[in-house]
Amino acid sequence: MKKWLSMILISCLLLAGCGKPAEIDKSQTPWVVPSELLGQPIKDALQKDWDWWNGLGKNQLYYSPVDAASGHQSFDSWTDCEEFVGLIVPNPLETCDWLEKGTYVGMPIGFADASRMEVNWRGDQEGHFCKVTLCAGYYTGDIRLQFWASVYGDPAETVDGRRHVSDAMRSDYLEKTGGTGAYIEEEGPGRYGCSTGTLAKGHVLYYVNVIGPGDHPEASRAMLDRVLEQLEAIEME
Repeated sequence: MKKWLSMILISCLLLAGCGKPAEIDKSQTPWVVPSELLGQPIKDALQKDWDWWNGLGKNQLYYSPVDAASGHQSFDSWTDCEEFVGLIVPNPLETCDWLEKGTYVGMPIGFADASRMEVNWRGDQEGHFCKVTLCAGYYTGDIRLQFWASVYGDPAETVDGRRHVSDAMRSDYLEKTGGTGAYIEEEGPGRYGCSTGTLAKGHVLYYVNVIGPGDHPEASRAMLDRVLEQLEAIEME
C-alpha cells in the first residue's frame, strides 16, 4: 500500500513538473533526495514554522529560543512518520521480536512523556530541506537503543546564507568509511557501556546508539552487531 501511494506521488510530480523531473541522486552516499520528492505534510509544517517566524517583531526574534529552520513532530508509528515525510524509510527493527518498542529516546513507553516516534527536519523558507530524520527507540532488559534514519537533501543548500551543520554526521561517516560498510565506536567500561554504529543504505543514513550496563559493555556491542546485521540486509532499489 505504501509503495502504491509513493508511485502515485511520483506520478503526480512528473505530470505537474516542468522540464526534467526531480530525481534521487545515486552518485552520492547516502543518495541525495531532492526536496521536491518529499511529502506535502512535511512541506506544510516547514512553511508554518517560517510563517510564524516571519510574523515576529524584532525584539521577539532576538529573544526567541526557536529556530524556524528546524522543526519536529511526534508520531505513534513508523508508518505515520513515513507518510508525513512522503518517503519509504525501511526500519526492520519494528518487526524484530527480540526488541520491545519504546519511546524515541530508547526508554519504555511512559518515560518522561516522550513520544513513541519523532520526525525532525531542517530547511529554508523556500522549502528546501537539508536533512530529515525519523527517530525511534527500543529496549530489551537493561539495554536501551536509539535509532535514527536520516534522509539528506543537497548539502550545498543553506539557511540564511549559512551552510548547514546538520550534514556533519554524514561527513564524518564518509571520512571514516569512504561510504562503504558500518562505522562503529565504543565507550566504556564505566557506569554505562555504549556502542554506536553508522551505516548508509540507499537514500538513508542509519545511526544506532546502544546503551547497556557498564560492567558488561560486551552486551551493548553484541546488540549493536545484531542491529547492524538487520540493516545490512536491507535491499534498496
